[in-house]
Amino acid sequence: MKRENKQPKSNLNTTLLGRVQARCMAELKIDEASFSNENLVKKRLLEVHREKPSFGKFLIRLLSLRETWRTHVEKLPLGIDLDGLVEELECAPWAENRFVEIEQRDADPIGVFIYQEKLQDGGHVYVITVLREEKFPKVWRAEIRTCSTRPEPFLSVASVSGYSTFSRFHVLEKWDELHRDCLVGLLALYFLNQKKAKLAITPKDAANIESKELFSPPDDPYCDELIQKVAQREIRSTQITVPLIDIKPADYEFSILLPAALIRPFLFEIRNGDRPRLLVYWNGKQFVVSDDYAAYLAYRTLGIKGVPVVVMGEYPVTRYGRGKSGGVELLPDVTYRPSHLPSDPTALERALDSRLQSELILKNKNPWFNLIFQFHRIINNKTTKERELHDLLIRAAKELAPGAYNVLSEVALGRKYRMDLAVQLNGDAQRIVLVELERANLPLFTKSGAPYAHVTHAMQQVEDWIRFWQEHPDSVPHPLDSTIAPSGVVILGRSKSLSADEKRRLLSLNANRRVQLITYDDLAERLETYAAWNT
Repeated sequence: MKRENKQPKSNLNTTLLGRVQARCMAELKIDEASFSNENLVKKRLLEVHREKPSFGKFLIRLLSLRETWRTHVEKLPLGIDLDGLVEELECAPWAENRFVEIEQRDADPIGVFIYQEKLQDGGHVYVITVLREEKFPKVWRAEIRTCSTRPEPFLSVASVSGYSTFSRFHVLEKWDELHRDCLVGLLALYFLNQKKAKLAITPKDAANIESKELFSPPDDPYCDELIQKVAQREIRSTQITVPLIDIKPADYEFSILLPAALIRPFLFEIRNGDRPRLLVYWNGKQFVVSDDYAAYLAYRTLGIKGVPVVVMGEYPVTRYGRGKSGGVELLPDVTYRPSHLPSDPTALERALDSRLQSELILKNKNPWFNLIFQFHRIINNKTTKERELHDLLIRAAKELAPGAYNVLSEVALGRKYRMDLAVQLNGDAQRIVLVELERANLPLFTKSGAPYAHVTHAMQQVEDWIRFWQEHPDSVPHPLDSTIAPSGVVILGRSKSLSADEKRRLLSLNANRRVQLITYDDLAERLETYAAWNT
C-alpha cells in the first residue's frame, strides 16, 4: 500500500508537535480525512500566506517538520555561554527547522519551534516560537540576531503593538529577570544547537523511544587531520562553487544507509533557495565529502548542478578558479564522529525503513507550488532587490516550462538599450514580450491620482525598445525572431493595497496600450492560475 506523505492523526497524537500540526490543519479548515490530500493542504496554505504572509510562513515551516526532540526542563542548563552560542550560530547556521518538546514535572509540555533566516547584509536571525497546546495558536515569539557586523538589536520580542528590542548586554545583565518564555526559548536554542548531528524522534516512533545518535559519519582520519590544520592555520580553506558530479562521498555504504529523516530538512531548505556549503578535500582525482552526507545527498536528489563547497587545503585552482580564502571561520558545521556505528539491530532496521519507505526524499511533484511560495516570500520582503525577482522569474521559465519559451536575460538591443527580460513563446501562437522589472515596493499613483514619474519612465522605456526593434530588425539578438512584433510589460509595485479608484486608473492606463503595466500581485495570480491548469 502506498505510504501517504502526511502522518495519520493517530500518529500525530503521540507528540506535541503532531497535535499542534493537527490544530494547524483545523485552522486551515482541513478535516482529518483530508490530511493526506496534498493539493488541498497546499491550496489552503497558499490562501493564508497571501493574506497573512508571516502566519503563512510559520504554518508552512511548522507543517514541514517530521520529527521532534524531547527533553525535561530539569535537564536544561541553568545558564549558557551566550557569546559563544551566538558566534557558533553565525559561523555554522542551521540548515533545517527544529522543534523540541520540553516536559515538566506537574504541567503539560512546552513546545519550542526555531528556524533561521538570512539577513540581507550578512549574519542570521533565529526565530523562536514558544507554544503551549492549550493556548495555541496564541504563542510567544522572538528573534535572536547573530551578526558580528551589525549585532544589535540582539533580541526582538513580538507583541501586539510591534517588537520590543533588547541589547545583548541587557539580556546578560538581566538574565534572572527575563520573561519565562524568553528563558525557555534561549535554553531551547542552546539545546537544539548541541543536537544538530543527531537523529530526532518521528511521530510514528515517538512512543517509548529514546533519542539516540544513530548515524554519524564514519571515521575519516585524513579529514580530521585537515580540520585540525585549518584550525591551527597550517593550511587555508577556500570557498568555491564546483560541479556536483566532481564530488564523491567518502563512504558509499554509509550514504546508502543514511535515513531520510536526516536528508529531508536539507531538501526543504534547498528547494526554498538556500545552498548549504559542503566541507570537502581534494584527493588528487576528485573532491571528497566525508562529513556533510545529508546535504550532499539532498543536492543529488534534487539534481543541483553546481554546489558551494569549502575546500580544505590544495585543489586545482586552474580548473575550478579562486574563491574566498580564509581559515576555520569558513568551515561549515562539523559533525561529531563516534568511534563506531551503533550495533543495535532494531535501531538500524528502523533507520533503514525510514530511508526506504520515505517518499519525502523524492522530488516535489508540484514545483509550481514551491515557486509561488518563494515568489510571495520575495515580494513581501521590503528589502528584496530587483536581481532576486529577476533570477526567480528566469528559473521559473527555464525549469517549469522547458522548451515552451526562449528566455533571454539582460538583453542588449543595439548599443543603446538593455532589456531586463525578453521572452519568446514558442508553439503555434508565437509572440514575444519585452519585460522591464522594477521594485515591488514602489507606489503606482500619487495622491492626485497621476502615475508616478518612475511608472511613466518605465513604460516609455519599453515603448522605446519596441520602436527600436521595429526600426532595426538586424539588431534583434538571436534566437529571438525579429519578424514577430513584440509587446511590452512593466512589472512594478503591488495592487493588493490599491483603492477601487486606483484600480480603475490602472485599467485606464493599460487601455489600448502595447505596453502593459502589471503589478507583482497580478503576476502572482497568473502564476497560480497557470499552476492550477498544469498540476
